[in-house]
Amino acid sequence: MAIVPFLHAVSNVTQTITTANTPQKVDIDTQIMINDMALDTATDEVTIAEDGIYYVSITAQVGREDSCADDIPNLRFFVKNNGADILSSGSFINVNRHRETKGTYTKDYLLDLSVDDVLSFWVSSSVDALTKLEHIVQAGEPDIPAFNLVILKLSQDGESDCL
Repeated sequence: MAIVPFLHAVSNVTQTITTANTPQKVDIDTQIMINDMALDTATDEVTIAEDGIYYVSITAQVGREDSCADDIPNLRFFVKNNGADILSSGSFINVNRHRETKGTYTKDYLLDLSVDDVLSFWVSSSVDALTKLEHIVQAGEPDIPAFNLVILKLSQDGESDCL
C-alpha cells in the first residue's frame, strides 16, 4: 500500500478576533506530520502536491473573553483555495453568553483538489475582542492547540488506500 499525502498541523498561538465581521486567516504555526504537501507557516497556507479527493478536518478551541457584554458572538469558519472562497465551506458556531466560555468546534470537508492548489483557513466573528481561538496550557497536561488541521488524500493512483 502506498503512503498517501497527508498533513497534521496546529496553532499553538491564541488568536483573538480583532475586528467584527472581518475575516482573519487562521494562524498555523506548528507542523506535526507531513508527507507530500507543503505548509508555509509564514503565510499559514498549505500547498497540495497531487490531484485528488482530500479529507480535511479542522478543530478549533473556541474561547470567550471575560466579559459581561450582552453581545453573543457568532464565529464563522471557511476555507479558501487559491485565494477564492470554496463554495459551501462556511460553517457557523454561536458562542455562549456566559463568562469565559470555552468549547471545541470541529468541521470536516471533502475537497476535490489539484496540484499546486493553495488552501487557507479563515475565521470571523460578529463581535470583536470577545471571541478567540485559544491555545490552552495546563500544568502537567498536554497543550490544547487553538486550531488543529488534518488533511488526507483519500486515494492514490485510483486505489482506495484509506478510509
